[in-house]
Amino acid sequence: MGQFDTPPYQDMVRRTAQMKEEQRKLRMWFVGGISVVVVLVLAVSGYIYISGQRKNDAEEKMVLLKSITSAQSIVPLQEENTSEVKANTSEVKTKVSPLPEKVVEGKSAETAAATAPAEKSSRRTIRVGDYAEWTGEVKNSKPHGDGTMRFTAAHRIDSRDEKGREAQPGEYIEYAHYVDGHLDYGTWVKQDGSKEHIDIGY
Repeated sequence: MGQFDTPPYQDMVRRTAQMKEEQRKLRMWFVGGISVVVVLVLAVSGYIYISGQRKNDAEEKMVLLKSITSAQSIVPLQEENTSEVKANTSEVKTKVSPLPEKVVEGKSAETAAATAPAEKSSRRTIRVGDYAEWTGEVKNSKPHGDGTMRFTAAHRIDSRDEKGREAQPGEYIEYAHYVDGHLDYGTWVKQDGSKEHIDIGY
């Protein structure tokens, strides 16, 4: 009888096979447990996501329903206000009597205004108040267009200047653009030679 046929050796082989079987079962249980946990996590995550989506959809539907309800309540109010305005307008029309047209040398006031020649912009030098001299385009006796404004006395650059900047005698605004007597933009040249761009707008 060989050594592989002895009872101790066969017993050892049997125990080794049993240990391997138990290890295989443990591995299967372990893998199965992990799979169950993963499936549970995915299921819970999906449920939370779907619940959140349903909640968002419900909130959007509520907001839409509220906006529709508000719009329906506003429309009749606007129609009532429109009817009141129309009624008041008709009352005013019935109360106001038409004024006679003014006649200027056999022409109505509208015809006279339409045929009156408008003063064209021309380039020349004019005095602006008692504080400056304008050399540039002029319209209706006011600076209108491009030119240079030279200050002969201390004065605010423009009444619409929010910063309240004041030019001193000898200072001037070059590359200036005026509209109907008001500064639109230009470059303020100061006594010390420094320059400041001004853009008030019109």
